[in-house]
Amino acid sequence: DAEAEVIALADATLKNLGLEDYEIHVGNIGILRKLLEEEGITGEKQSIILTAIDKGEKEKLERYERLLPILELIGEEKKVIEKAEELLKNSSAYEELQKLKELLKFLRHYNVDFKVNLGIARGLDYYTGMVFEIYSYKLGAERQICGGGSYSLTEVFGGEPTSTCGFAFGFDRVVLALEKEGKISLGKRKSFFVVAVNQELIKEALGVAMKIREKYPCEVDLMRRKLKKALSYAATRGFSHVIIVGEEELKKGKVILRDMETREQKEITLGEIL
Repeated sequence: DAEAEVIALADATLKNLGLEDYEIHVGNIGILRKLLEEEGITGEKQSIILTAIDKGEKEKLERYERLLPILELIGEEKKVIEKAEELLKNSSAYEELQKLKELLKFLRHYNVDFKVNLGIARGLDYYTGMVFEIYSYKLGAERQICGGGSYSLTEVFGGEPTSTCGFAFGFDRVVLALEKEGKISLGKRKSFFVVAVNQELIKEALGVAMKIREKYPCEVDLMRRKLKKALSYAATRGFSHVIIVGEEELKKGKVILRDMETREQKEITLGEIL
């Protein structure tokens, strides 16, 4: 089943990155849509309610009594499905629940750990059936690192209705989750700003910058600022180091390296930087 394959792909990607502490929640937005349709709620009004569900705005949902018990169904597959079947046995949403059950069978074959969450709405109109989200609880309230599901967009662009399935990672959140688990370090990376002490040394400064760029981010002061203003600019831009290219230092095959945090500076060769 393509939907199970997509969820398994997201799971495998996170595993290959080394992430360990995350949960996959799987649901079916079709169940929520059918329940709302039975109440005569379609179109824009339905979208507003699904957005409220997605944002957790429970105060906007209190009048929808049939919906609320379904939204609370989160947990292990057997218990959630049994309770959902009891609640939906006389509803058109029962068919969507059976589709979800079939998907979960395939998902187990992929050895994917998951929880069933019938409260997943996804805040976009084009989702139609299966939906899933992945959470890293080490991130607190901003815990979602991935989301996706089944959707139909082709008719929006004039094409024939075509079932589609996909997902997207929140790149920044995945990186933060990896850092929280100690898998990567986001310590400040070295970056350099090269300053020539006079106009005649611009070519030499460019040569120094080209060497540094082999390994680190580096910019050259081409505005011919005075040294004090160049240092101020570098501090504002957040460069970790400034390299000052001067005549006397070049005669010795050296430049001046200034640490912008400690304000300490010393003469070094380019080889010592690289």
